[in-house]
Order: sequence, then structure tokens, then C-alpha cells
Amino acid sequence: MKEDVATLYEYWTFLKLGQILDKKYQLVSQDIIQVNREGLFVNLQSNRSATRKYKHPYTKEEITLTYQKYEGGLPTIPQKTRYHAQHC
Repeated sequence: MKEDVATLYEYWTFLKLGQILDKKYQLVSQDIIQVNREGLFVNLQSNRSATRKYKHPYTKEEITLTYQKYEGGLPTIPQKTRYHAQHC
């Protein structure tokens, strides 16, 4: 049960960071919410990556928010970063 609460908190934190970015940036793309003829689906799972890309409307600054981003080929022990924000 403890792990389930921790996973829900990770989901909530990722979605909350997106909500904060939504206030000042325009959402360019996302792969979390998918719509097909069967309905609306939230695609946020602990074993998959999810990405939201934003762009500032005036400065054109870009931010990519990623959940579960795995950085391979590093000289350290492989670890999964829960959240990753990349500023371009």
C-alpha cells in the first residue's frame, strides 16, 4: 500500500508541475492524454515515459517536462529520474 501512495504522489507531482507551466507557457505537445473512438485515456504509467512540451508565447523559450526519463550510457549506476525539466 505504501508504494501505491508513493506512485500516486509521483503522478500528482508531475501533473501539478504541468499545471504550473500551463499558466505562463503554451502547451505544444503531450503524450499523456489520448483520445480514440473508445474514449479518453490517461497514459501515465510508472513503467513508461510521458512528455509535455511547452513554449513561452513571447520569448519562444521551450521547456520539456518528462516523467520517468531514463538516461542511458552514464558512468554511474542506472537510475530512473522521476521528473526532468529541460530548458531550451
